Amino acid sequence: MTAGDGVVRVGVEIAAPVDHVWEWLTEPALIPRWFGWEHDALEGEIDALFVDGVAKSRGLLRFGTNGAGVFRLEELGELTRLTLARRADELDPAAPFDGLDEGWTTFLQTLRLALERHPDEPRRVLQFQGPLRTAAAPPVLEALGLAGLADLAPGERYAAETAAGERLEGELWFRSPHQLGLTVDAWGDGLLVVVDQPVDDARPFGGGQLFLSSYGLDDAAFAGLFERWTRWSSTTFAR
Repeated sequence: MTAGDGVVRVGVEIAAPVDHVWEWLTEPALIPRWFGWEHDALEGEIDALFVDGVAKSRGLLRFGTNGAGVFRLEELGELTRLTLARRADELDPAAPFDGLDEGWTTFLQTLRLALERHPDEPRRVLQFQGPLRTAAAPPVLEALGLAGLADLAPGERYAAETAAGERLEGELWFRSPHQLGLTVDAWGDGLLVVVDQPVDDARPFGGGQLFLSSYGLDDAAFAGLFERWTRWSSTTFAR
């Protein structure tokens, strides 16, 4: 699929007015509620991508990031369709996995959750990633014990015991060829996104990435979340 700004690579439909989506996409104070994770360089990353010298037009519903592509918004009744297009000469059509596309898939689904269910709540987010340790290691989704959930339809409820030592309940939020997104009741209707990464030069046995978005957890609960998933990740991913 192509658009005037390039090849459309990622898209999502959000049950929110187009004005709200535009605000969350362009207002620096709101961007951390859906983009990235907590680290010291996040503010600078947001400025570089979304603020400094970007080309945007509210009238055309067009927002060009610095180096990540061009967003377009389309009003569909009570929904807003948000797409990201990238230049064709920046793409490898033969590549089975594009890290930039996968990152935006995660972040746009996080934006959807924030706008539809948590418009007035800040989030706290953890991120873990790394290559798998051995050729015998299962993909991350399987290693967590969640592979069977990929057969659910979006919106269906699930309950699962994870290898991280935490029981999760919620609904299937989205799935894509390399990702699974699950809402998690116990994280304040938060979101777990699991990304399975294929073998490449940097990941000789494959790899994975986890995003854990939470709402309303107190410091003790968030610290427990960090401890459980840090322990699991440290035994799953190579340093």
